[in-house]
Amino acid sequence: FSFFQTVGAGAVPTICRIMEESPDPKIHRRSREALVKVAGAGLPDVIAGLNIDKPQVARDVIALCKAARFGEIPQVIRELIHYPDDHVRREAIHFLAGFGTREALELLVKLLADADKGVRLQALAVVSGVDAPIVKERVVEIAFGKEFTEREFDEQVEIFKALGRIAGESAVPRLKQAVGKKTFLGIGKRHNQENKLLAIEALEQIDKPAAKKMLGDLANDSDDAVRSRASAALGGESRGASAVDTGRPRTDRNVTKND
Repeated sequence: FSFFQTVGAGAVPTICRIMEESPDPKIHRRSREALVKVAGAGLPDVIAGLNIDKPQVARDVIALCKAARFGEIPQVIRELIHYPDDHVRREAIHFLAGFGTREALELLVKLLADADKGVRLQALAVVSGVDAPIVKERVVEIAFGKEFTEREFDEQVEIFKALGRIAGESAVPRLKQAVGKKTFLGIGKRHNQENKLLAIEALEQIDKPAAKKMLGDLANDSDDAVRSRASAALGGESRGASAVDTGRPRTDRNVTKND
């Protein structure tokens, strides 16, 4: 590849062809390094011309976008957010997280309502570490809104973990209110258990007296699964029996009256 550096920009088509045809990760890495050196100011055009049908090339494009230091979010990144390959999608979402602009953050927040569950979960994992009002407002809105009941139980768990991390102690009053509502997720004993298990997921992320107090109350709950999970959270056990383990995941979260 050192030869290509002596050729300069004229080597770009050859390097791109090697990148698109080779399955070897080492070749891809060296191709990216060579393109950054020989393409110069033309790197954005090179990126635009690459065929991203193959996941490895799509990941190359994300890495090259980082090297190109775009002033605005590249269109190809907006497309790769919805790429069928999970690794590519994750890297595109992380690119947005590292881009550092208000527009990038707003796009990540919008992805929390994406039609693709995988995109929603990956975006949630990223924004849950961002301390920004727009993130807090949206996560609280999802956690206590109507759209929450349409999410599968494993995703609801992740939403409540994020709620605890982002909203902190300010979420505790809403959590107290939520576990007391029979209509939070639905009517019936199973729903009531899941309400409490989800609340524990949030409370476990909040290292404040009010959260510990509520966990203590739940550790004395009449439901065995709730008591066990709350006690584990108070004891700082590493996940142990999570809400997904103790609750019954369901794909249909519609309100039912005959549980």
